[in-house]
Amino acid sequence: MNWRVLQLVGLYLCIALLALWPRVADLGGFITHDEAEFWIDRSHLFRNALRDGDYAATAITTHPGVTTMWLGSAGIVLREQLFAAGLLHNDPFPTVLALMRLPVAITHVLALLLGFWLLRQWLPAGIATLAALLWATDPFVIGYSRLLHVDALAASFATLSLLALAVYRQQRSPRMMLLLSSVCAALAILSKSPALVLLPIVGGALLLWHKQRALLPLLIWGSAATATLVLVWPAVWAAPADVYRLLRIGVDVEGAQPHMTGNFFLGQRNDAPGWLFYPVALVLRQTPWSLIGLLLLPLPLLCRPSPPTPRG
Repeated sequence: MNWRVLQLVGLYLCIALLALWPRVADLGGFITHDEAEFWIDRSHLFRNALRDGDYAATAITTHPGVTTMWLGSAGIVLREQLFAAGLLHNDPFPTVLALMRLPVAITHVLALLLGFWLLRQWLPAGIATLAALLWATDPFVIGYSRLLHVDALAASFATLSLLALAVYRQQRSPRMMLLLSSVCAALAILSKSPALVLLPIVGGALLLWHKQRALLPLLIWGSAATATLVLVWPAVWAAPADVYRLLRIGVDVEGAQPHMTGNFFLGQRNDAPGWLFYPVALVLRQTPWSLIGLLLLPLPLLCRPSPPTPRG
């Protein structure tokens, strides 16, 4: 192994540790309302349905939160195995919560490392490294990456899907990148239904890039995404009608109607704040890290290598 490879391995390890520590430190020290009210119980229901072979019962919520419940179930199994191995002798609630969150936190770190690899395929090494460091250390991203919840998982998988699509555009291992983009898009949709927005984005990009020859890449992308949905969510083939009903409710009812528990916007209660809500919320949620990233966003364009000069 030469020195350059050792440097690269060390870089990946440093980014992994930098991302992992703030995501796993004191994981059981706090709890959010949604975890206490929904995702802990849903993970138990999901795990019991898998254990009992009642695959139709894995259709639990409109989000649909499938990746969240898989990872929460993995945390439950981990706790049982630690008990069986004699490594855990009691389970106070902070320990239970930390072990259920741990697979989620590790998944986000692995997603970040895969994202760093994709960034290195797409951008100059220095810019890719800076992007990965900003991703690993952004406080808002870290905070959501520590929760047994759906939003951060949908964001991580959607980011990977779009990064893989960008690398595919550069024709670097195009078939593999197309498959990776579709699998990650499916996982994002299985995390939270608003990730369905990836379908027109990817479809439009492939049509724009390939024009009349877009049918084959669209079929490959769509087939891989569908296969992922079927493999990861057993209810898709065990109870497709229930899955359709849940997704329809999630998109049509929850997405198109005022939030059922209300909203608080610009100092007053407003059940339907309108289009202004999201840009204002995004601005208010910016952190120094994300602002630095936004300011440096033109850098990849400025550092893009110039096309070779034609020789006469």
